[in-house]
Amino acid sequence: MMKTKKTPAAVYIKNIRRNLLLPGKYKNQLLTELTQDVLLFENEHPGCTYEDMTRHFGLPEEMAKESFGDAKTETVSKKYKIFLILCIAISAVVIICLVMVILHILSLQAVKVTETIIYL
Repeated sequence: MMKTKKTPAAVYIKNIRRNLLLPGKYKNQLLTELTQDVLLFENEHPGCTYEDMTRHFGLPEEMAKESFGDAKTETVSKKYKIFLILCIAISAVVIICLVMVILHILSLQAVKVTETIIYL
């Protein structure tokens, strides 16, 4: 089986995707915009290399950080923080409920043990 060689643009976009720390919907929207820019550069500069792209756009890690600092993504990061806080709160409630159920079960077992001792 013959492997197809990935274009420098595909590798560059893949590296940006790995470094973007955004929820899926926003990540896809941002990647669509970045992909258009990268592909346009590749079309305007046939035969460009990955190094040419990093010289023009910057390292993928830097590109991801710059994109995250964008005004759009600031609201996204606030929503993401709210989402994380909600997840933590829900997890805390679930843990508290589990502890209460375990304590209730243990108290029921303790009552059974004392009843057994009294009747003996």
